[in-house]
Order: sequence, then C-alpha cells, then structure tokens
Amino acid sequence: MFIRSFVSSLARLDYHLRLTRSGCSTLLCLLVLLSPCVDAMAKQSDKAAATLMDMRSAYFRDQSGALQDMLPTIAGHPLEPLAAYWTLKSRLEEATAVEVQAFFKRYSGSYYEDRLRNDWMLLLGKRQDWVALQAAHRAFRMNDDRDITCYEWQAQLALGQAAAPSASPLITTKTLVAFWQQQTGRDEACLGAVTQLLRLGLISPEVVWTRARDAAMWADKEAFIDAVALVEPGQRVLATQLYNNPQAFLNTRKAQPKKAAGNWLSVALIRLTMRDYDAVMDVLAFWLPYLNADQQTWVNATVATREAMRLDNSAHTRFATTRNDQLSDTQLEWKVRAALRAADWDSVLQTTRDMPLTVAQQPAWVYWRARALTSVHDGLRNERNTGLATQLLKRIATPDNFYGQLAMQALGQAVTARRPALAPSHSDERAVKKNPSLRRAVLAFKLGLRSEAVREWHYGIALHEPGGMPNGQLLAAAQWACKLAIWDRCINTASRMSKPAGSRLLYPMPFKHAVVRKAKLRQLDPAVVFGIVRQESRFVMEARSGVGASGLMQIMPATATWTAKKIGLSGFSLGQLNEQDTNLTLGTSYLKLLLDDFQASLPMAAAAYNAGPSRSRRWRGTEADSPTLEAAIWMENIPFNETRGYVQRVVANTVNYAARITNKPQTVAKHLLPIGPKDQTAPAQDESLP
Repeated sequence: MFIRSFVSSLARLDYHLRLTRSGCSTLLCLLVLLSPCVDAMAKQSDKAAATLMDMRSAYFRDQSGALQDMLPTIAGHPLEPLAAYWTLKSRLEEATAVEVQAFFKRYSGSYYEDRLRNDWMLLLGKRQDWVALQAAHRAFRMNDDRDITCYEWQAQLALGQAAAPSASPLITTKTLVAFWQQQTGRDEACLGAVTQLLRLGLISPEVVWTRARDAAMWADKEAFIDAVALVEPGQRVLATQLYNNPQAFLNTRKAQPKKAAGNWLSVALIRLTMRDYDAVMDVLAFWLPYLNADQQTWVNATVATREAMRLDNSAHTRFATTRNDQLSDTQLEWKVRAALRAADWDSVLQTTRDMPLTVAQQPAWVYWRARALTSVHDGLRNERNTGLATQLLKRIATPDNFYGQLAMQALGQAVTARRPALAPSHSDERAVKKNPSLRRAVLAFKLGLRSEAVREWHYGIALHEPGGMPNGQLLAAAQWACKLAIWDRCINTASRMSKPAGSRLLYPMPFKHAVVRKAKLRQLDPAVVFGIVRQESRFVMEARSGVGASGLMQIMPATATWTAKKIGLSGFSLGQLNEQDTNLTLGTSYLKLLLDDFQASLPMAAAAYNAGPSRSRRWRGTEADSPTLEAAIWMENIPFNETRGYVQRVVANTVNYAARITNKPQTVAKHLLPIGPKDQTAPAQDESLP
C-alpha cells in the first residue's frame, strides 16, 4: 500500500509539473502536491509502527490469533519479515511444511528466513524427522546452534550416510561431547547424540561420569540427573535424592561404606562441597579411603577449587596433591589463581603449560605464563626464558583488553588514542547502506524494537555471509551506527574488525559535556566514568538489566534511593532513573562514595559497583594472614566470572578514555596499586553503602 500510494503521487506530480509551463512555480506546485501525500504516508508509517509494537506484545503473550489478524496491515512494510516471523513462529508446532517453505521463499535471504529455519530444524529434530531436517540444513546460513549440529549428526547416523564410528568427518565425537558438556539444563539434542555415542561404544561411561561431576559441581540439576541416568538406567530417583541432599545420601551409607559405589560417593562429596563447605570438611577424611585414586583426585580438586573461590590459602596446598591431567579447564584456572596468591611461580608456569591449547591461548594465561617465565626461582631464570616471555607478551599486546594492556606495559609500550587502520571505500559505504538486514535493523531501532534490531544487525555483519563482513564494510557499518547514535552497535561492529578500528569508534564519548561536568562536580576522573558507562550500558539510555538496573550507569532502584537521600537530592522518584541528568548525578555520586570507601582503588570500587561493597571488602581480606597482592592478581582471583571480567574491562576502558580525553600516552599501572586488608590508619568504612 505504501508503494501504490507513492506511485500515485508521482503520477500526480508529473501532471502538475507540466502545468509549470503556464506560470505555476515548480517549488510551490511541489509543496502543494506532496504535502497531502507526505502527511498520508506519515500517518501510515505511524499506524504500522503501532501495529508492530502490538504484534510484539501479542507474540510474547502467545496470542497467535491476534498476530494473524494484524499481519495483513503490515504487508509491504520493510519489517514485514519480522511480523511474519512472529506470526508463524507462534504456531510453528501446528504449521505445515508447505507453510514453512512458503515463508522461506517469500523472505529468502533475510535474517528471519534463517531464524525460522533454525526453529524449524529444532522442531524436526525433536520429531526425529531426519530427512526433512537435512533438507533444511543444506540452506542454513547462521550455523551457530550447537543443538542443530547434534541433530544433524543424529540425522546422518540414522540415514546411514556414514559409517557409525565416525558418522561425519565434519562432526567429530570430540565436538559432540564438548557441545554436550557446554550446555546447561535439559539438552535433548546433544544428550541424544551422546546417548548414541555411548551405545556404539565410541565413548566410555567415564566420559558421562565426568559430565555428572561437572554438573554436580556447578549446580546443574537437570544435566546431572540426565548424565547419571545414561550410565545408571533406572536410577533417576536416586540421582535426584543425591542431588537434593548429598549429606543424607552419604549418611545412609556410612554403616556399610565398602558397599557404596565410588562414582556415586564422589559425586555426592562434590555436590556437598559446593553446597556446604564446612559439612564436607567434617566427613572428607572418612570417605576418601573408599575412593580409588582417580576419584580422590576429582574430589580433592573440587574441594581445592571451592577453597580457591573462598580465597582460602589452603587451596594452593590441596591443589598440589592433584594431577593437572585430571583437572577440568575450570579447575586448572583456579589452580593457577591459587598459585598466584601464594606467589608460587613454578606452579603457575607448569599449570599454564599443561592447560589445553584453547585455554592456554587466552590472554590471561599467556600473560601469567610470561610472568612466570621471568619469576621462577629454581635457576631457570635465564636469557632463553626472558626471550620466550617477550614473544608471549608480543602475541597478546593490545590496548583493547586488560591483559593486552599489561603486556604492553611489560614491553614498555603505552596506550594512545588511535586512528582507524584503513578508511572505508565508497563501495563499502554503499554496500553497507544498501544491506537489507542493516536497513531493517536501523528502522527497528527507530521504532523501539531494540532486541530485534540487535539480532538483525548482528546477522547482517557476522552471519549472512561465511566469516562475516570484510573489514572495510565493518568499518563503514560501525561509522554508520555511530552517526545514527546506535552506540552499542558502533562499538560491537568496530570490535569485530581484524584491523584496528580506531579509538573514536571503539571508545565513543556521547554525552561528553554532561559526563565531564558531572565527573568534575564530584572530583572524579571523567575517564573512569566513561569506562563504567561503556561497560554498563554501552551508552544506551533506555538500557535495563535483568535484575532491574536502569539507565546509562545501570543503577539499581535501592541504590538510587539510598544515594539520592545521601546526597540530598530532593523530590527524587524511581521514574527519573532513565533521565540522563538524574542517572549521571546518582551514578557519579555513588561511584565517588565507593572510590572514597576503597581508598581510590579503581579495581575494588569497580568490583563493588558490580557485586556490592560487602563482597569487595571480603575479597580484599580482613584477616591478619590475608596477603597484600598485586592488583592484577587480586582481580584475577575475584570469585565471580562476571565481576572479574567486569573489573578488568572497566580498567581497560578507563585507560583508553584517558588517552582520548588527555591526548597523552597512558599505562594501566596508574590504576593497579597493591590490594590487601584495609590499613588501620585509613578512615572507617561506610558500612551502610548498598
């Protein structure tokens, strides 16, 4: 209807332009002619936008009938593929293959074609319709769903397309097991694949018990029960009882401990370790003799990991009794962290050497291995080790992450504001602005369909073509996003470039005047505030977290209310949290209170901003035997994965923003003063800080 209206207006335009030869002003005719048309199109656009928002609401309420009624009014709209996806996805269980194929054809090449194909294949996999699944899989572009890979392998096996021992040269047993181990909760697709691997003798029961131990350790009840049921058919009830109450499970077997199966005992002790550390310490010495050597290692490794996460100095001693080749990736990481706290560089060096390659190549472990090479005290500190350490540091040196900045500092390099390594060509810019996915994403952003827009944008830059967009187009897309003030997509897109994107795109400074003014009012470094905002919200004003934090600085309602009262902000209401000025006022005020409370330590204040002041205080240590650590070691030992990464990114962000704001070289060392128990001469802590 939009196109027909516009074509009709063009016909009228041609007629009226011919009248200009009779003395009518061309401009006047254009204004007179197009004004009704523009008004009509604007009203149609507003109506379509309102309908799309109604359809979104209906989709999340599972109102399939309402969606079908509204869909015709979106016909011809650029976001019709989205509306059609909502409509068909809401009733996909009842849809026919003909309807699905018609959708694929009508919206061929779009994100929503491939999104529905992904959903359709998951449904086909559950139905074990292997022929239809393979037919759909051949056209699957995103190829980023582990469940689909597990279903595809089962399809190949069921249809006899490859010999059972290998099933597919592209989908290995190792891949399937890894996918299964990475999933959380109930996982029908990869669980089904592993069930077949076990039946065919391609994996041993011990692989399944490893999954059960990991699930017991990380509190994944469904995964634990499913794994145990694979190797102990008919024992789901017992597995559930063990998971829910491991102490009771152990108590009922204490009278005849020799009759208890070692695998069951080990998972019970592992589960109890993570649930009640004190309780497991009461019974550990009794039960360990009834386990074989491997089972003892698994239990001791779990206890050591729990101690390391509690920042208990005994973790390092217990880890020393374990063999690296029997530890999980996560346990190896915690073994290194415990060794760092104990300043045992020999253990750091050996454990980082023994890590699987995919883990060992992560910047954190490359950096600590390099540090260990130059810090061991057994005569190995020599020119060869120093040279190898330098090579490792050069491999990870970059201004764009915390360990990269540490490596730069060790190499004598500073962080500076950078220009892009290349400029987008005109053809790159044209290609980006003509890209259907990006155009739909931009319109969705404008209509307030943020989550849908983010997914469509990501598909356009990363998934539509194998390997994603080339560098020139990524740069053009990032620049376009920044120009449109879609800051999170600007940063995300620039971050995907294999060549440096430049500081202006990676570290933009929207609202600069307001941020700098608020920071100076509270005697804060503006770079710190920008570092927090970039990590918290990516400058999305309407951002809201899953736990209720709001606005640029992602402030929790209780924290906002407390801070407003503390600084005397009269008339404050929670409805103001998404207002830029109020959010910055409260966020910078709270950040200043945290920095004052933690003696200007950015890592401790950032940890408190993310996880709460009481946790940050506990992690710094309160006992006399708590060590004073390098800030980088303290940060690496933060028990929460989210908070650890958060603090490291805030510090790295701050260094980059300081380089931009001051236009002077910066190093991360400025923010890394040693961290330990609070100095008794320091001012008393504000225990009321939320």
